[in-house]
Formats: sequence, structure tokens, C-alpha cells
Amino acid sequence: LVGTSELKVLHPPVLCGAGGFGCVAMGRLRGAPVAIKAPRTRAGRNSAKLIASLCNEIRLLRRVRHAHIVAFHGAAIDPESGELAMIFELIEGRGMADFVHQVHAVPRWAKRQVPLTKVLHDISSALMYLHLMEPTIVHGDVKCSNIKVDL
Repeated sequence: LVGTSELKVLHPPVLCGAGGFGCVAMGRLRGAPVAIKAPRTRAGRNSAKLIASLCNEIRLLRRVRHAHIVAFHGAAIDPESGELAMIFELIEGRGMADFVHQVHAVPRWAKRQVPLTKVLHDISSALMYLHLMEPTIVHGDVKCSNIKVDL
């Protein structure tokens, strides 16, 4: 666990994204930029089940080390609210959808700096790494909005 004194959420909060799980905000861990993923509180959902699910995800993430998978730095618990947040490397790249649209906007005769096939290879490499782990990790939510292209 990361001490809350080492972790700062930017004020006003700068959101990197949000989804069914919760939201991701920019912050700083020991002065370095990070992404802080906080779960959405759902009415009617058992908090014990949520904590168990988050602990399982943390247990898996702490073993994942791949060049094309965002690095997991740890987790923090807010001592006042008891909320658990996960801390990841901050990727400054653009979303996959923006990258694909930009690639298709370049005329065919123009030389492309980074071929789309390389980016797809990198994504496939990351997924293969997860699937070959013991136990196997299945991402379960691969979509453009969950992929950042940082070139």
C-alpha cells in the first residue's frame, strides 16, 4: 500500500476518463505524474464484494510487467472514507480511436511514421502476455477508449 501522504490528487481534479468501474484522475505519487483509479460507489452493491474484487485485481496487477501494459504502482486507502484507489503510470498518448482516424486521414502515398500494424502488434503482444500468465488473465474490456497510443 502507498501512504496517502505520498499521493496527491490534482486540485481541481483532472479526469482522464470514466467508465462503469469508476473514474480515473490525474495525480502525483512522490512528485511523479500518475493516474488514480477510484471505484464508483454503487447503490445496493455489497462493499465487501467490491473490496474483494479490488483486492483480487490488485493481486493480479502487481505481477504484470509488459512494455505495452500500463504499469501498476500500488494502491492507497483513504483513512477518512475507507475508499481504495489504484495507482497507475500516467500515459500521455492519445486514444486508439483518434490514432486510427489520424492514420486514415494520411494519403496512401504519404509515408506514415508509425504503421497501424505495429500498434496492433503491440496490443496483440500485450494480450498474449496476459493470456499466457499463470493463472491466465483475461482483460475483459478491450476497446478503443481503454487503449492509449503513446509514440
